[in-house]
Amino acid sequence: MRILILLLLTVCLLNANAISLPDGPEVGQVAPTLKLSTWLQAPPEAVLGWPTGKVVVLEFWATTCGPCVAYIPHLNELADKFKDKPVQFIAVTGENESVIKRFLKKTPIDAWIGLGPDGGLGENTPYRVVAIPHTVIIDAHGRIAAITNPFMLSAAMIQSCLDGLSGTPAGEQMSATNKVPPVEERWTSDGGQMPGMIPGQYKMGIKPLFQVMIRPTPTNSTPSPPGKNLPPGMYNLMYNRPVETWMHGQALTLQNDPLNRAIEVAFGVKMTRIVAETELPKEKYDFYITLPPINGHPQTQATFEAVFAQAVAATFGLTVKRETRDIDVLVLRTNATSLDALSKSINPDGKYSAFCDEAAATNQPLSALAEELEIIIAKPVLDETGLTNHYDFDIKWEQKDYAHPNLAGMTTGVKKLGLDLVPVKKSVEVIVVCKAQ
Repeated sequence: MRILILLLLTVCLLNANAISLPDGPEVGQVAPTLKLSTWLQAPPEAVLGWPTGKVVVLEFWATTCGPCVAYIPHLNELADKFKDKPVQFIAVTGENESVIKRFLKKTPIDAWIGLGPDGGLGENTPYRVVAIPHTVIIDAHGRIAAITNPFMLSAAMIQSCLDGLSGTPAGEQMSATNKVPPVEERWTSDGGQMPGMIPGQYKMGIKPLFQVMIRPTPTNSTPSPPGKNLPPGMYNLMYNRPVETWMHGQALTLQNDPLNRAIEVAFGVKMTRIVAETELPKEKYDFYITLPPINGHPQTQATFEAVFAQAVAATFGLTVKRETRDIDVLVLRTNATSLDALSKSINPDGKYSAFCDEAAATNQPLSALAEELEIIIAKPVLDETGLTNHYDFDIKWEQKDYAHPNLAGMTTGVKKLGLDLVPVKKSVEVIVVCKAQ
């Protein structure tokens, strides 16, 4: 769809001062220090703070955050590119040391790793991070040069700090013209943009009461993908597009996304549960929605979905609605060997991960296994085991990539757990997209 379509319904309040939420550190300010209790893969001097005279790429992440894990290869590539230059990558998290050590055995991270409460989420942490992944670039003077995320982090951004393009004195606010690169305003989460707001509104002190916008994404905003071989059911949630996805109250921001991804987020469903009865546009768009609270309470999810559906109908001529339909699914069931084969977890920590040929977890319910399998096979998987205990499992099978699912191999892997994976038709709630009448 090459015709520019814009739907903009806006009621605004103009304030004399820019709003301070979420009151985190901003670009140009001295970077707050973090109190981290444990360091891994770091020299003893890491406890003293940021390396003197180096550019620091500070990454907030967690093993349970899919996009965080997916962008580790991209961050490792950047770390390798700058390994002979004064640049230090530091990954911080609030997770337990035992969880991180097990994770690193399977997924190496080329960075110092700091652990402690300050590395997690929360309003009481120095960086007031409310969503991960979250990336902060600190220049050689110890001042924040950029607030972004690994989706947008590029070698050019890091190199610009090395080249002195962000060389204003510590504490002095950088202007929009000397941020790096020039489109930095699209990338900030704390400094220039808030959920539901169009880039620039936050800094101008504009606080929309009601706003809906769908606009084509600028063609120059998409970097080269840092990886490949992703599950179609996750719609490249982790690679191949710079995207910021926020659902905060009744505010939504998605950037550089196709329509089916926006439907997935707005309706809170898996991509496998979207039934498209007509071809959807392949182009990328920016979506912004802000709804006013009613009597101090957020709007209902039903109201939010109705507003989103009206915007899609007006913009694309498509109807989006919830329906219950009989569709082909896979059902996870127990059999006579289930209780003997399944391993109840005694691990206090919990995590799970899915790859194209493996489903693994510690201390997770079998519903987590069903979710992993659904991602891999790109078809709804329902947990009908009736078991509520938490288990440890790690099953593998032969599969080339996500584009070539191997149901037979997956079924054999599931049988090793004493479970059956059975194809059936079931009545399932789905999101149906069709041409508007």
